[in-house]
Amino acid sequence: MDQVVGSGPVLVVESPVRDHPLSGVPKNQTATKLLHRHPRAGTISDVENIAPLSLEDPRPRVALYARVSLDRRERASVEEQLADLHATIKRLGWVPIAELADNDVPASRYSREDRPAWLQLLRLIRSGALDAVGFWELSRSTRRRVEWAEFAELAIDHRLRILVGSSVYNADNPNEMHILDMMATQGILEVGQSSKRLRRFQRANAEQGRPAGVPGYGYRRRYDPATGRLIGQEPDPAEAEVVRMVAQWIKAGWSINRIAGELNRRRIPTERGRLAGERYVDSRGRERVALGWVPANLRRVMSRPELKGVRTHKGQEVARGQWEPVLSPTEWAEVQAAFTRTRRRAAAAGQRFSRDGAARWLLSGGAVCDVCGGDIRAVPRRGHGRAPDGEVDPAGWRYRCAGLYEGAPMGHVSRRADWLDEAVEVLVVREFARPDVLEAFVDREGPEEVERARVEILKIEEELRQLEEDVEVGLVTPRIASARERALQRQLEELRQAARPRLVDPLVARLADAEDVLAVWRGWGLDQRRAALRVATREIRVLPARVPGRNTRPPVEELVRIVFGPPQG
Repeated sequence: MDQVVGSGPVLVVESPVRDHPLSGVPKNQTATKLLHRHPRAGTISDVENIAPLSLEDPRPRVALYARVSLDRRERASVEEQLADLHATIKRLGWVPIAELADNDVPASRYSREDRPAWLQLLRLIRSGALDAVGFWELSRSTRRRVEWAEFAELAIDHRLRILVGSSVYNADNPNEMHILDMMATQGILEVGQSSKRLRRFQRANAEQGRPAGVPGYGYRRRYDPATGRLIGQEPDPAEAEVVRMVAQWIKAGWSINRIAGELNRRRIPTERGRLAGERYVDSRGRERVALGWVPANLRRVMSRPELKGVRTHKGQEVARGQWEPVLSPTEWAEVQAAFTRTRRRAAAAGQRFSRDGAARWLLSGGAVCDVCGGDIRAVPRRGHGRAPDGEVDPAGWRYRCAGLYEGAPMGHVSRRADWLDEAVEVLVVREFARPDVLEAFVDREGPEEVERARVEILKIEEELRQLEEDVEVGLVTPRIASARERALQRQLEELRQAARPRLVDPLVARLADAEDVLAVWRGWGLDQRRAALRVATREIRVLPARVPGRNTRPPVEELVRIVFGPPQG
């Protein structure tokens, strides 16, 4: 029987002593001790399985993983989790080789965010660099069934030790893995129950017309100054006036592009608070230039039923909102009807003109102005653009700078469409005629990992052959062999993917392998050429004329500059 020693914050439970003649404990069974009460929850939760290290065995290499979701009710930060784990592995004598953390990233099936640190942990396990993995709580690892199953399989295959809090579990022990499976399932159950309660609460709020989420453009929230609780929402005076003004312009027959340009000229911030032409850094750390108001965000703002005082839930109108509408239902309906109309109509009453949305020009939307960075669009020259037979005449069209945003200065560059298309063709042929062109497109990241994957492939193929021989002589049952073969085949497929050099796109390979690049390029249709430029270039910049008004064709290098290579970011 276990004995309890001491009291207060430190509580030690001694298990039967290993090798004691009357204990009934096998020689190699791990002794278990409860070390202390958990300082946060006030309950006994830290359990340490102390397995003595033999002199022949190296000290286990461990990776520590910590995670905190967006739920601020969680008890420990990433730093606190890692500090607790470091204290535990120091007592165990383990060697930390990696410290991985995903901060503010949920791990349930309801989250779509990537977890780079978790993926790095799986890569370390597959590479054989770890003997153990440490978690502050098992729920910090994952709350997805598929991810847990993948981790558990890897842990078993690599015979890992799994540290949870202060408890050590051996992955090759089915009883201990069963305990971890139940703990993981409990975490998944808690997430599912919480999600169900949240969905029920959100539905009830919607049916009562209460505001939820981020207030839309035209509104602001009111909070109790004493408690900070949400009281309701009301129209924002400045933004609501913009909404009403846009509704009047739409009713007057203005096009959506004209409205976007007018808002940008008046320096009115978008729903995200950015001005057209304003420079900012995005979530990936890249510097961007705000486009300001464009048809897409203008439609989005003006199409929300919230503006007419209606609460929606999952895209459906469910109740009258508990706030003052900015537009009347009639005004809102008129705006939506205007959005559904096309810009042109046929002469016959009731018929509408629909324009083919397919691309007609090689560089439209794919090249930028070298002066301002704005889009390049094809426009017809006055009195030109059509051949006598009615077909489009490229010599009568020009690629022209459309400006960085609606309402911005434009026309910095203007080039004949046929000259520019032919210049691009010359540069593409010149680039892909080089014998080493594929060097820029082959994924060369981590050559050591590629070589390691090839070595592992040989090992697994040999193990599969040995497994087949063991079944033939009766050393392994077919059932066990089948399960092991499936696991090995999964590993083999992953390794083959890692060992295979990857090209950015098959179109790049087709151009690079062609004996006659020009023939391949001209044999493609416009869609294929545009697709090839998207995957084979990082930047296409149309250059301004050195001598304005000159009608002679300039050299290719004075027309366009192309940076070849796989697209970035």
